[in-house]
Amino acid sequence: MTKVQKLTYLPTLANWLKNTVTKSANSKYYHRRLEEDLDFRTALLKELQILVHNAHEDARQRFRNALDIPYSLDPLEEEATPGIDTSIIDDFPRYLELTTLKGYFGEIMAAVIVENFNPLDEEWYIPAFPFRFHQSAYHALEKMRQEGGSPPTIIGRFGDDMLAFQRNKQGKITHILFCEAKCSAEHDQDLIAEAHVKANDTKPSPVDCFQLAEMLKDYAATNPEVKSWRQAIINLWFEKTTTHERCDLINYICGLPPVKSTTVIIPTDKPHVNYTVGRRLEAVEIHLHDVDGLIEEAYQAITQLISCNLTVEDLSTLWEKVILWSSNNKQSLNLDQCRLLAFDGRTAVVGVCSISQFREVQRRKADIRNAFLGSGIVKSDQSEGKIKFKIKLKVANLA
Repeated sequence: MTKVQKLTYLPTLANWLKNTVTKSANSKYYHRRLEEDLDFRTALLKELQILVHNAHEDARQRFRNALDIPYSLDPLEEEATPGIDTSIIDDFPRYLELTTLKGYFGEIMAAVIVENFNPLDEEWYIPAFPFRFHQSAYHALEKMRQEGGSPPTIIGRFGDDMLAFQRNKQGKITHILFCEAKCSAEHDQDLIAEAHVKANDTKPSPVDCFQLAEMLKDYAATNPEVKSWRQAIINLWFEKTTTHERCDLINYICGLPPVKSTTVIIPTDKPHVNYTVGRRLEAVEIHLHDVDGLIEEAYQAITQLISCNLTVEDLSTLWEKVILWSSNNKQSLNLDQCRLLAFDGRTAVVGVCSISQFREVQRRKADIRNAFLGSGIVKSDQSEGKIKFKIKLKVANLA
């Protein structure tokens, strides 16, 4: 297969994620476990910010082309079009809600896996990131542009999460890897089950062939390799008889893996019970610390804490009540190293002093919630007869 430039470039990747692979007896199923080494997170983050920015540049350029807005990469150049504020385009998508960014991040990490870890022991080609076609994100942008305020909740992008291909010497596509990506701040077994159900899709070819061909047309004129891949995808779309092999990849990112380091979440010796189609499959689980915080930093997200009118002293007093109730009820939460950053009566933002401590605090979120309730700080909703209250954790400098 012809060598092509990767979409993903992370020099620190091999050090950041410890890689363990298990294969089934017939080698049709691969399980890959990637565990974060926090010693390399700082260096990796700078690389990840560049990757995330570049992954969405095609979508931003679509805006500029449609509106005839010039764009310069020179940071010293004055505003390209005087009198026109293009910041909402230049900042896209970092102001979207975290749920949306998680979906994007999961797809980007699927591409990282494909290009750097060779799923199923084979080399694959990814034509492009498909974010250009997330129409709901454009609707959210326009709503914010006209009405201001926070971005609305938007649905996920339709189509396949990420696609990778192989072709033979004649340029014909011989293998397609359908990638299904899921990302959870904690751990959600239902997401794993859902991913395997979706991977059971029996269609042999992607629904996005037409869109990929459209996207690659913009780059084919100046890149012969892209042009040849575009033609291969067009030929695939016109095929009347399926001659290629479809393979599947499931990429699951979680921020709260099992307590025991030897424990895995997805079966290692055979596919998940929800995967029944019998194709070649690689299941990847990526164990990270503070997933939300990592994504916010990678996207340099424009995020805000909840609305809070309390002073630092007020927050400190409330937090002392939580600690006191926890101590009186013999809950060893070790909350002295945490702080209450914001509180609006229904949501509490708790600061954790370090990423290394984050996972342990995260495991005890339910206990912290109970301490808020038990101390009487949170009041029940009398109109509904139940308590609506949640804890948000945030790594912060608490010195």
